[in-house]
Amino acid sequence: SGLVCTPVDLNDSALVRPKRPKEKRFIDAYKEGVKDYKEASRLGYKGYDLFHKAIKNLSYAYEQGKDYKAGLVLAELGYSKDYFISIVNELYQDEDNKALLESLIQEFADSTYRSIRIYNELIDKYDLGDAYWGLYAYSIIMKYTVFDGRFHFAQLKDSSKKLYEDALKHGAYAAFGDKSGTLASDLIAGEYQLCLGILGNKKAFYNAAIELSSAGLKSRGFQALWLGVQLGDKDALEALYYRSIEIYDNPLKQQIIKNFAKHPPYDKYGMLPFLDELISTEWIIDPNEYNFIYDIDNKVMKTLSYVVSDGKLKNSTPESRWKFDQEIDAYKKGCARNYSYDIPNRWSEAKVETYLEELYLQAKLAALTPPQGYPNAPYYFTPEKLEWYYKRHKLDRLLDPRIPAINRYNFPEELRAKIRAYAKEHGIKE
Repeated sequence: SGLVCTPVDLNDSALVRPKRPKEKRFIDAYKEGVKDYKEASRLGYKGYDLFHKAIKNLSYAYEQGKDYKAGLVLAELGYSKDYFISIVNELYQDEDNKALLESLIQEFADSTYRSIRIYNELIDKYDLGDAYWGLYAYSIIMKYTVFDGRFHFAQLKDSSKKLYEDALKHGAYAAFGDKSGTLASDLIAGEYQLCLGILGNKKAFYNAAIELSSAGLKSRGFQALWLGVQLGDKDALEALYYRSIEIYDNPLKQQIIKNFAKHPPYDKYGMLPFLDELISTEWIIDPNEYNFIYDIDNKVMKTLSYVVSDGKLKNSTPESRWKFDQEIDAYKKGCARNYSYDIPNRWSEAKVETYLEELYLQAKLAALTPPQGYPNAPYYFTPEKLEWYYKRHKLDRLLDPRIPAINRYNFPEELRAKIRAYAKEHGIKE
């Protein structure tokens, strides 16, 4: 697809999930433990006995079955506020019982140390992003929660900031989910949604497409949407024929896709890997170019859309198409963000932080975006503009996005041979 996680340079371990036990007894213990944990949390101060039942099952699944998921849940339970409340409630039942007091204090201390131990084990063994995130969540709880002076948390050696950065770098779902929920920037939200998709949440590609398109990155947004469809996401497929990403409607193409969506030929994995052979790719009008982000706030495309819908601008004759290209260039200059200005003193710290983060993302996107768009979302050029580019040698024919990736000059020869051998063996046409 050509899409990469731009905000964070992911570690290789972020793209691999550890194996879980296949034995039914461990899987059942995990499920039972999760169920009891949820119910105990709902009961709050009355859930003490159920918390212990959950701990027993989760400990069995983790310690005996080596189930990393059970370990994550068990570690989270260890410093759960609801679990602590249930312990305190047990204490209040017999506050004068010193032996009970010492036992409950020791139980709470042991549970927090167990949480730290499990997270560190999962980091040492799997370099697991969710374990880094667990330590981060623990550090926040420890920092902002005031407990009875008789109780205390185990201390951490790393700061909250470092743990948060490690969680992102190692691909913690919750860390990217936290960032993707930002309301301050469509660009930031869209890029972190895209990272969630790359980490394995196929539904995140649809959300990424909406956010990135709203940020003005039409080609990148449509490629994310297309990838979501290839992976079998029905929302993304629906968005293809509702045209929620592009500027122009194509009624004929919409109907073709709508008919296709009634009975999409999913493979045994629930995916549509050869979608571009079943439905032709789209040419995307996107003012952004390699090394230049001209429409980061979607102002160019919004303005252009109004002008076109009002009939003031057409794209039907050589003269009107040339005017169309000139108008886009004019809007690009008028809407460009000027980075030579100082940051205004009136801006809040949060706004400055968002601005700088966007600046960082824009720089990376400008460098990483393919010169002629993405494989299934190539940039649209009017015939006149295309000729203008070719005469000045500004387009590389070897990078023509219409050329299938496998046929491009820079495609790995060894991988090309393997793919062709597989296709020949299974009767798949190129």
